[in-house]
Amino acid sequence: MKDHDGRFVILTGAAGTIGRATARQLIDDGHFVIGVDLDGDRLEEMGAQIEERFLPLAADLGSEDGIIECCKRIRRDYGPVRILINNAGIISTDKFLQTSLADLRRTMAINFESAFLMSQQLLPGMIDACEGRVINVSSFAGRSGGLLAGTAYSLSKTAVIGLTFALAREFGPRGVSTNAIAPAFVRSDMMRSAFKAPGDEQNLTASIPLKRLCDPEEVASAITYLASDLAGFINGEVIDINGGIQCD
Repeated sequence: MKDHDGRFVILTGAAGTIGRATARQLIDDGHFVIGVDLDGDRLEEMGAQIEERFLPLAADLGSEDGIIECCKRIRRDYGPVRILINNAGIISTDKFLQTSLADLRRTMAINFESAFLMSQQLLPGMIDACEGRVINVSSFAGRSGGLLAGTAYSLSKTAVIGLTFALAREFGPRGVSTNAIAPAFVRSDMMRSAFKAPGDEQNLTASIPLKRLCDPEEVASAITYLASDLAGFINGEVIDINGGIQCD
């Protein structure tokens, strides 16, 4: 299935809340979406619910071997791709003194190293074509040090922003743009897991100038825009989606 005119998109973390919303919008925009996630069962459910343009690929992005094998399968079955969306992520709410080295390494592996390695594996095809997009999903926690998020999570998302800047600078001259989004307080299972006490959600909502949480479709729309032709001159940018809790 390689006759696709560059319309295949790699979307990691596809089975999560943001991933599902993003897959739907990308498909509506005319793309084929190769959805990568550890949860193969949920990917299959998505494939049945969405349409034939969603192509599930179960893979362990927490290991280098898993990522290398995943990218080999992508190149074998679909050829070079032009758009990579690094969305895979896990949450950690432990603050600094409670963060173990094992937790830090696990969080960095999924949230940062998977983006690093997926980009390293798939960028050569974009460079050869002198065309490509890398879109990284960071977080408000990576910009702020984290309010509800833990130290490991905040560090991992800050690293994603650094990766975005490095790739934008290095590969922009080769026709590949790299950008990131930094969403905050998205209605999702991950967000709900960060609420530890009664009233946490209400107190958080009260602190946001727009007085509500972010819908996943709002995050997906920013990703879909960055993947579109209209975003061709954007490179090295981090788009904040935080309801105005931080203005810059």
